[in-house]
Amino acid sequence: MTLKKLPPLLTGIKDGKAQWQRIENLDVARIGHFLSCHLIIEHYMEKFICAYSPAPFNWEAAGLSFNQKLNLITDLKQFPEPYNVPPVLKHLNTVRNKLSHRVDFELSDEHLLPIKTFLKKVNSSESNAPLSNFEGTLDTFTMVVCAYFASAITYCEEQKASNNNGNWVL
Repeated sequence: MTLKKLPPLLTGIKDGKAQWQRIENLDVARIGHFLSCHLIIEHYMEKFICAYSPAPFNWEAAGLSFNQKLNLITDLKQFPEPYNVPPVLKHLNTVRNKLSHRVDFELSDEHLLPIKTFLKKVNSSESNAPLSNFEGTLDTFTMVVCAYFASAITYCEEQKASNNNGNWVL
């Protein structure tokens, strides 16, 4: 665990005196790990959108936010239960937004509860060993989601390549 101390936050002025809040025990390794997983998932989600669209839109140049990309895929039939990942990605993004806008936000195991629930639904084995810690849960979720997107991307591209007239249906 990498803990860092930062300058205190000025929380206000009371009776002419500055009020301070110390930020202690900031786990930058955990935050970095979480943000990296979020970025990797966003990368795959963007590639999925590019592959899924039959039109050659320049989705990457559009500069859509994570939430906008998520809104594009939320109602697709490619996410039936128990693989309905968009609501879990929405939760992931909500936590990411809290991390991005609150320097004193503490990322805890409880923030991964919807992710654990999703993984338990899609996992047919009885072993939940990777879900026993924060990093293992996050890594497993990232791998599952990215593998799902990668398989869908591959399928879309195969459909495009096998159809000479460019009209393909998923």
